[in-house]
Amino acid sequence: MAGILSKRMRGENLLVKGTTLAITVEVFHMALILALARPFSEAMVTVGQIALPMIVANATGMLLFLYLFKEDNETSRLLIGGTNA
Repeated sequence: MAGILSKRMRGENLLVKGTTLAITVEVFHMALILALARPFSEAMVTVGQIALPMIVANATGMLLFLYLFKEDNETSRLLIGGTNA
C-alpha cells in the first residue's frame, strides 16, 4: 500500500505522504472490521464511534514521528558537516 501511494505522490513532502498513508491504512482497518465482525450492525456502531479518533490519533502520531525523524536527520547531517549531502 505504501508503494502505491508513494508512486502516486512522487513530488509530495514526506510528511504529507506519511500522513496520507496513516489515514489510508486506518480507513482500510475500519473496512476490515466491518467485513469481518458479526453482527454487522454492532460492528457499524463500533466503527462509527472509533473511526474518527483512531484516524486522527494515528495520522497525528505518524506526522509527529516523521517530523522528528526528519529534524533528527537534518541535525545529524549538520553536525557531521555534510551540509551539501
